[in-house]
Order: sequence, then structure tokens, then C-alpha cells
Amino acid sequence: MKRIASIPFMRNLIEYTKGEDDPDYSRLTSLLHCKADTASITEAVLDKIYIGLFGGKGAWKKPSDPVVASIQSQAAQCMKDGSTPKLENKIVLSLAARFSAESLMVKKINDQKKVDAIKVLQTTKLLSLYQARKDCDDGAVRIIQRVVLMTPENIHLNSFMYEPILDMSDDHLRALYQDVSKLS
Repeated sequence: MKRIASIPFMRNLIEYTKGEDDPDYSRLTSLLHCKADTASITEAVLDKIYIGLFGGKGAWKKPSDPVVASIQSQAAQCMKDGSTPKLENKIVLSLAARFSAESLMVKKINDQKKVDAIKVLQTTKLLSLYQARKDCDDGAVRIIQRVVLMTPENIHLNSFMYEPILDMSDDHLRALYQDVSKLS
């Protein structure tokens, strides 16, 4: 849980120390948003980034597993855990809800060039593209708007950016994740 919840933290460390052009920054961004390379990022890749930042040895038992599967399995664990004030659970639920919403919209938009052209505020811009479609589902839009509102687009090191999810009960995030999961 903490490993997955650390992804935004690590991305910020790389942003501050190496810059946004660093390949690891891009890889970690691909674990926070639905990008073309997201599914191909394995636990071994994430381990390498961890080791590069913090030292140590590779820790993951199944290095060829996709990280996205870990995000989903940890979100499922959060659902089983019930209500908890743990920040890591809230971050994982936020990441999983946003990723599920983006995955649905990318699939419905079905235009990888448009999706790849998005460089900032991806969830919001995907929602605009999705809403422009004739087959846009209003119920899905309402749920995705909750994702945009409840999960910070940028989870940063400073507490201000964590504040929205710190102040929120994880019951709200669990309900949101459950609603988004039903869409796909």
C-alpha cells in the first residue's frame, strides 16, 4: 500500500532533483494517468526508480508484473479494509479512481493522438473530449466529475495538495472508486 502511495511522492522528488524531462518522471506520470505506456511499466521498472532514489535492492517478488495490477489490487484491499484514516489508503483510492475514470474515457474517445497530445490536467481534458462525443453517458460524466473534484490532479509533497484527501473520509473515496469501477 505504502509503495503504491509513494508514487506521486517519488515523482515530485524526481521533478525537483532532475526535472520533468527525466525518463523516470515520465514513467511515474504514466502510473498516475492513463498513458500509452502505462500497461507496460513493470514492478522491476518501479523497483529501479525506487533504488535510484532511495538505494537498497529490488524488493518485488514478481518483477514482471505490471504496476497497474498492483494499483488495482491495493485499491481492492482498501475496499476490504473498511473505513480508515490512513493517508496511504486515501492516496491509493484516489489514484485508482482517477486511473479507472481515465481508462474509461480513453477507451470511449478512441483517439490515441488526441490523448497523447494532453500534457497537463489530463483528467479534466479527457472529460472535455468525452463530453464532446455524441455517445457520452450523462451518468458517467457525473461520476467522472466527482473524480475530478475529489482526487487532486497533482498530489505533491506539500501538505496543501494532500489536504483535499486528508480532510475527506475515506468512505467518500471508497464510494467514488466503487462507482467508477462500475462504469468500466
